[in-house]
Amino acid sequence: MGKQINYYMEYDSFFLLAQKAIELGCEIIPFSDDDLKRGYSSDVISKENRRYCFHVPEAGEIETEQLGGKEHVVNGYNASGITIIEADFSFIDSKQRFITRSRIYCISDYYDADGNLIKRPDCVTKVYESLARYVKKLAPYTEVEYRPANTRYDKVKQKVYITPQCLALVNEQDYGLH
Repeated sequence: MGKQINYYMEYDSFFLLAQKAIELGCEIIPFSDDDLKRGYSSDVISKENRRYCFHVPEAGEIETEQLGGKEHVVNGYNASGITIIEADFSFIDSKQRFITRSRIYCISDYYDADGNLIKRPDCVTKVYESLARYVKKLAPYTEVEYRPANTRYDKVKQKVYITPQCLALVNEQDYGLH
């Protein structure tokens, strides 16, 4: 279990979210097939990588591992995963006209090798909550009528967190939400 907010957000808004994470003291690390890249500046953020982790150094060090000869972050339910907040931005497919859902997420706790329950550090919760509030500013909770991923259904009306740019694609160009 953990904390998460799902949203529809394009790269430009996500860039602002990542800058907010940097202001809050996070180290930005892209999840990528390339070698591990990390830093405390927006230079690390690119349109080529949709998934990132915002590492809260105060919570502890991240662990890395070698996969395919390249260094990667160890995330999930472990000591490394409890120090990061995962976040990504939506994929906008202009050919098939759909937008994928993204999220900001952090785990709540994990069990160590001895079976002890290790809770998420308060500093990670504080950063997550600040970022979640910022997500809600960038992508207000809005009722949207859209084409769902399953084409057997007609349009669906639902409230979602969505940026104005993504909302315009749905309303003006009939993009679907997936």
